[in-house]
Amino acid sequence: MDKRSQFEDLSKSAVARCSRQGDNYVNVTLQMMHTPENIGYFIEKLRDSTLTDIGGGVAGYFTLEQLMKGLRADLRDEPETPVIGIDKGIVVDPFNEPHHFGEDRIRVVKQDALSYLLSQNANSSNIMTNGIDDSILPYGDPVIAKYVKEVANEIYRVVPEGGIYVSNNSGPIEREVSKLFKKISEFGRPWFKPVKTFEK
Repeated sequence: MDKRSQFEDLSKSAVARCSRQGDNYVNVTLQMMHTPENIGYFIEKLRDSTLTDIGGGVAGYFTLEQLMKGLRADLRDEPETPVIGIDKGIVVDPFNEPHHFGEDRIRVVKQDALSYLLSQNANSSNIMTNGIDDSILPYGDPVIAKYVKEVANEIYRVVPEGGIYVSNNSGPIEREVSKLFKKISEFGRPWFKPVKTFEK
């Protein structure tokens, strides 16, 4: 049995629910990426690159659009916050039909995380997840643990050399990718650093 068949039922249930949870975290991630002390790092890592948002749903589309064109005014620390400037965006979500809100450089793929990642070339995209936590992927379930490990391995394969995986409150995946990536950093305010990057 191939990997797609092996995990088909799981990807339609537990992992698929990540789109609903991720909506609660994307604005926090955007704010933390755009603070004056953090934005230079994200410009260096993401400008003119492809960024894939896994599980963000419709909110993921607008997250990528702001990373492409500029942060919404109500989320800015400063009026003239620089634009991170990604070149292309991909939203991967099993709940959302492909849709278009006007930006041709962003596309939506209706697929679960593992199935999508398995279809991608190595070193082809930076990756982001928001809110894929233990309520989505319960800790201790051996089937889910195997799925998460496969997802982590594929994230590592797909992220380019020198690129990053960006995560906010996605503990199950973070635990696995931390075994693979060479550098882990935390971003946010001095008292609150919810965003992690895993650098290849």
